[in-house]
Amino acid sequence: MSLEDIELCLCDFIEATVHEVLHLRGIYSAELFQRQRLFNIAVRKSRHPKLTDYIHGVVQSIREPLMQGVIEKVAILILDSCGCVVERYVINLRVQPEILQSVDLEDVESALRGCLLKLQYANASLGPLKKGCTFEVVAYTTNRTSVPQETWVEGEPASPVSNNGDLPSIVPIKSCQAGSGAFRLQLYAEY
Repeated sequence: MSLEDIELCLCDFIEATVHEVLHLRGIYSAELFQRQRLFNIAVRKSRHPKLTDYIHGVVQSIREPLMQGVIEKVAILILDSCGCVVERYVINLRVQPEILQSVDLEDVESALRGCLLKLQYANASLGPLKKGCTFEVVAYTTNRTSVPQETWVEGEPASPVSNNGDLPSIVPIKSCQAGSGAFRLQLYAEY
């Protein structure tokens, strides 16, 4: 098993998480999504080529910094029609590339499968979204000098979830790890 196999596995997971969130939260019509298999479970993926290419491109742009341990977390922001963040799905990721290649790929796939399964039920604890919501995928880094400046746009600090002035509620979805801490992941939602 190679480091590239694990890279691909993690990128497939992030990509599937984005598609799954868009499907579960109804950002696009359910008919836009088709069932596919990933890590031996059914997941939803967009049928729309431009949306699929966009999501794939975003994930590929973070692949190298992710494997260098520069990416701290990836978030799928759900924005209302005014552009305010109403929900945030966070993949908090710790990757130690120097020991990651010693991890069994099946262990990584099993951990990520558990996260995707739990994500499919997270929607039950959240209310419906208002019409007209959109999304963004953002990456938070540990060091901004280590990211590709020619393809990345530096954003504003993370805005809090708009929640009528209250602190956002956090819904833990799943935590997992593989290989004695070579890779650790927390998946949660803020609303």
